[in-house]
Amino acid sequence: MTFTKSPSKLVRFSSQSEVLAAFKSGRVGIVDSNILFNLDAIADITFSKLMAEYSENLISLHSQFSKDEKYEQNWTSIHKLGMRLSQFQEKPIPPPSAPERESFYGVVNIRRLTKKRFIQPNFLKNFGHSFSFLWMGLSPGGFHFDEFNNVLLQLSGRKRVVCFDPIYADTISHDHYLTILDDDSLFSDKNIQAYPGLAKVPYFEAELKAGDALILPSAAYHAPKAMSFDSVSLNAFFTPRLQKSYLSRHSRKETPFPWMIINTAISLSKLSYQLVHYPLIKNGHYEVM
Repeated sequence: MTFTKSPSKLVRFSSQSEVLAAFKSGRVGIVDSNILFNLDAIADITFSKLMAEYSENLISLHSQFSKDEKYEQNWTSIHKLGMRLSQFQEKPIPPPSAPERESFYGVVNIRRLTKKRFIQPNFLKNFGHSFSFLWMGLSPGGFHFDEFNNVLLQLSGRKRVVCFDPIYADTISHDHYLTILDDDSLFSDKNIQAYPGLAKVPYFEAELKAGDALILPSAAYHAPKAMSFDSVSLNAFFTPRLQKSYLSRHSRKETPFPWMIINTAISLSKLSYQLVHYPLIKNGHYEVM
């Protein structure tokens, strides 16, 4: 059975100042890509262009763990992943609960593909740092929050994201990743029994198409699920500047160090990649460069 519940209507922001205010107040919402992103840069990052222009670049399959739950990097080429995904042009994509779905899903720091700048400078100047990841394929809808303010931009295909305002994070859980017992419906009886808070709080359901960007403030739980084989997304994390923070009072900080140290470490990791092509900050498939 599935708990009967209807999503709230998402706010659509129309300016950079409204997005900054949403980060500060902890409000999830939608914004058009041209408000935050360089359109010329993102035009080159679609499923078809990845296959044509970046086919030999490597991408990390999203979930590769050994028997002792230790992460193991598993690189494949964008061409190989894209060819495997293309079979779903003519047949149904696997349901979220299918174990094989994770092998059709890759992530890579966008700097491994291109040096183009995606975020508009007038927006970027409000933060200490930004770093971005490209997501390609059948994202299964993993339910989690991020400690950074986050923007998820859909570049091609379709993605459905169930999400919650950060004010409700403590009601849902205190864990970063939640173990969802029924992947086909977040609000199934099994999931409600495991996380009773899901039945108590309002939620949003964003149907992202190319050009839509979802604003996810720090601590906003969300579950992104690809709805087409050619789903490609770019997300951007933002760290606060010391003199002006756009984190809401509901934000969560998991890293134990002060933001000044975190920003310094990110600067050094980016510099290391520029000089020797090796980032100093790596956590599984997440590389900061």
